[in-house]
Amino acid sequence: MSFTGVEKMYAAEELARRFGSLLESQENADVTIVCGDERRKYHSQIICPQSPFFKAAFWGNFMEGRTKILELPDDNPLFVRRMMRYFYLLDYEEEDERKRYRHFFALDLHMDMYLLGDKYAVEGLKKVAAVKFGRSCRNLSDVKFHTQTYMGKLLEMVPRVYTVPPARALRQSLADAIACYIDADLSVMRNERFKELYYAHPDLAYDTMTAGMVRAHSHHTGCAGNHKGWVPKGR
Repeated sequence: MSFTGVEKMYAAEELARRFGSLLESQENADVTIVCGDERRKYHSQIICPQSPFFKAAFWGNFMEGRTKILELPDDNPLFVRRMMRYFYLLDYEEEDERKRYRHFFALDLHMDMYLLGDKYAVEGLKKVAAVKFGRSCRNLSDVKFHTQTYMGKLLEMVPRVYTVPPARALRQSLADAIACYIDADLSVMRNERFKELYYAHPDLAYDTMTAGMVRAHSHHTGCAGNHKGWVPKGR
């Protein structure tokens, strides 16, 4: 039995509605997660198959497997809540809806969600967060909105992305966006903060140079510049 595109979309929406209802009602939820002042019940049959960490905690021979209560004292409750939402809906919310500026404020959120997914071995969450991070980088590098403020935000992300090992997968998107600014205005390279970061993070220089070469090749050949063939140094 095959389904049309519309039928698949309807099925996905209906599934999300039903799982969302379970998330909100907590009906038949069998495990409890405590983070900060928040204490909420969830369904182990939904979260455990998506994370080896939670699977070991609730289905393994640990105390949490007996008490069905897991404490996450070192995490931000807002981010944990987003992660739990991902388990049910395969997405997480972005509360800041300021249209033009939402990507500016979202970069930190998406990186934090990526790192949380890495911490708890939620591969799907990492992929979603990486896609959202890349989308925000691309929007900040849109030539229509080139500003010192946007460039400053991209540079602000460099130390985090280039010093936190799990964030390596986010380098391509960030370097690509910075290369776009350089391509549009070479004076960016005279920015003191820019030069400091280049000296402090040699891989950034390599990655932006490679991204710039790919951009130049794309312009020369007329290819779409999504740079799928480029892999940052060290990956």
